[in-house]
Amino acid sequence: MGYYSEVAICMAFEDDEKRDAFWDVVELRKDEMSKQLTQYCAKHEGMPWISVHHASIKWYDIFPEIQAYDDLMKLCLECGGAYRFMRLGENDDDIETRDEASEDDRVEIPW
Repeated sequence: MGYYSEVAICMAFEDDEKRDAFWDVVELRKDEMSKQLTQYCAKHEGMPWISVHHASIKWYDIFPEIQAYDDLMKLCLECGGAYRFMRLGENDDDIETRDEASEDDRVEIPW
């Protein structure tokens, strides 16, 4: 069965236009993994962010889908955004958080 985590990622941008430009780059990727990731992403109209939530996922760095999420967060930074990552494991003391911002500090992460 294995060990599962709950994972949430919020990728925020200065405005809807920059968020949409990032999303266009993501959608232009032709690899199968990027296509699979987009089904877990929610684009919020009128709010310049994209959120990802998995209630129960095996989060191991060696898994290709996890590496693809890391690539997505790096791309967010390259496109001028910022992200907040949160992973809660099955054990009470297994919590991982990351906050990263691009060079531009004008981006506010909503949670």
